[in-house]
Amino acid sequence: MSTDVTTIARPYAEALNRLAREEHAYDAWSTTLAFAASVVSDSRVIDLIDNPDLPDGQKEKALFSVMGDYVSLEGRNFIRLLLSNSRLHVLPEVYRLFELLKDAEQGVLEAQIHTAFPLTEKQCDVLLKHLESKYSRRVNASVHEDAGLIGGVKIVIGDSVIDATVKGQLQKMAFTLQR
Repeated sequence: MSTDVTTIARPYAEALNRLAREEHAYDAWSTTLAFAASVVSDSRVIDLIDNPDLPDGQKEKALFSVMGDYVSLEGRNFIRLLLSNSRLHVLPEVYRLFELLKDAEQGVLEAQIHTAFPLTEKQCDVLLKHLESKYSRRVNASVHEDAGLIGGVKIVIGDSVIDATVKGQLQKMAFTLQR
């Protein structure tokens, strides 16, 4: 995502984060934003939103007919705000940033686990328990396979990288030998 879109989306995400915290409504806002972001990401909806000949009122009516009852009154008001400010295109980024803020607020870390081979469910559970113990926080992880790692696992959490891959060890050894 470009920094311009992120810069535009950040104040909206921060405002929604404050609102969700005050109302104890993180789950409701997550659900609403996820659904609305998926709707406005559809190519047909993008064409509708980008149509300069269509007034905002008709765009709004079309959007809400697609969204049905899946979006609360507060969610509709938020979408109206974005639409009136010609910012509806940033909704997927607002959702992404909101989720990051929510996770930080709730003490959840996002981890990317890179493995050379598929992990079993039990291996994933054990790895997550170790990470949660190490960081004293709940960890949500996404697992990615990368045969180029040869073996082992690389874990990325924020700016921290734990590289226990064969490829990483070989690179470290090569660097040491070149000194």
